[in-house]
Amino acid sequence: MTNIQYICLNIFQAAMDKGKLIYNYFRIYDVEFPPRKVLVRYGNGFFAFGLFLIVMMYLGHFQNLHFLAGMSLALGTLSVWWKFRPYLLGKKIFMHRPFDDDMDEWLMEDFHETVKPRALELLKINASALHEENILIVPYPIFWEEEGIDPETIFRRKGNDGKYAYSVWRVQILILTENFISLYSCNYNWPNNEMTAEQTNEYFFDDISSVQNAMTTFKESFFDDEEAKIGRVKTFKLTNRSSGSLTIFTEIPKLEAPDLTITNLEDIVQALRIMLRNRRYGEEVEKAPEPPETSTEEDIPMEVKTAKHLYHKDLREQHVERSKELELIRKEKGKGNNEALNETQSKDKPHE
Repeated sequence: MTNIQYICLNIFQAAMDKGKLIYNYFRIYDVEFPPRKVLVRYGNGFFAFGLFLIVMMYLGHFQNLHFLAGMSLALGTLSVWWKFRPYLLGKKIFMHRPFDDDMDEWLMEDFHETVKPRALELLKINASALHEENILIVPYPIFWEEEGIDPETIFRRKGNDGKYAYSVWRVQILILTENFISLYSCNYNWPNNEMTAEQTNEYFFDDISSVQNAMTTFKESFFDDEEAKIGRVKTFKLTNRSSGSLTIFTEIPKLEAPDLTITNLEDIVQALRIMLRNRRYGEEVEKAPEPPETSTEEDIPMEVKTAKHLYHKDLREQHVERSKELELIRKEKGKGNNEALNETQSKDKPHE
């Protein structure tokens, strides 16, 4: 698509109702070119008769039949166009459908600009007193029969990225304030921009006993296939001290919703845990454990150290002491020999 075509398409879309464009995305599909036999069936007879009159007038067999020949050719053209017209209109509407990326952006835009203000209004919360990260939007698509939802409004369509766009959503909004967690939820009919089955609740931090991630099994069937079950669902669960609990669906893998609509439940749990720790213990973030001190001296077993000490030091001391003892023995033996020699010499010397 050229830049000029893209600009023209944007102008056309801006002139149309957004809800109508969203509806068209789900309901309008590409049309096939009319079969050739249909065009021939409705136009061939008129064309053939008109050409026949023209040839006969040219040969001089008929006179002044130009009007009749023209009418016959016109009827042939009109009949072909009349059968070709639905294809042209269908093709035009299909070409003016929103792109997949437009749908994803519009959906998140409506969550923030339509559903979120409604949640703040019902919960009586001043948005200016909150940071953006304190408001968590957790949507999931509804693609099963549910009480209060008109089945004729439930659609889905697969985009080029392999993900499905949905017309009806359950929107859950968690608002983390200084003292409590507020919850708003509703069924959101996106093409009609309508919110139904609205619910609100509040959970005070002092009453919360645990927050956790979990998996649960959803037994509902697909809207367009009763044999296919929704199956495993990722959830976030909050429990208070009175054993009451809040369970929020964060992702239904089998529905393959757009990535922009999936809220990481790890982020939710981490955010709540940090807020609870900060409130109760004054911790901003979880402290990382200090690494154990490493010391060469402490790593050496005492037995090895003692063994090395005996081998190098005590053995050397023992050797020195033994050497001293042997030296004394030699000196004593030498002294004894000298005394014996002197006695012998004194006996052998004549007396004066």
